[in-house]
Amino acid sequence: MDHVAKVLVVDDDWTVRSVVSRVLEHQGWQVVRASGQTEAIEKMRTADPPFAVAVLDVMLAGGESGILLAEQLYRLDSQLRFLFISGHLDLDVTTAHVPRAAISFLGKPLSVTRLTEEVRALSRAPDFGAERQGGPGPRGGHTRR
Repeated sequence: MDHVAKVLVVDDDWTVRSVVSRVLEHQGWQVVRASGQTEAIEKMRTADPPFAVAVLDVMLAGGESGILLAEQLYRLDSQLRFLFISGHLDLDVTTAHVPRAAISFLGKPLSVTRLTEEVRALSRAPDFGAERQGGPGPRGGHTRR
């Protein structure tokens, strides 16, 4: 049985969160939304099956950092891939705790085509040593043994 790959979308801006979610849902992904760090971590802990990709705003409300959030989420699931989004194109989105191969970046305003291409590429990226069942992409998402 095919599983739909799950994507976690975290952005403090309701409009961005909603548009990104709708675009990805239209392309076949199962999307879960969060407005900030606490909500995202709770959704990550209760996700079944786990998320394949997290789309994170680099700068969240209240001084929260999407990069630090990625490090926390990565500690919960080292197979998670990250797509950072930001209106600030000069940001360094590298982190010592998440492999560079697990990270991609898109500037705002977002292109629907680029958004779906990046999420698709991240969801199909090779695992970092863990076995997963299911095929790549939105209709053949990943589940872990």
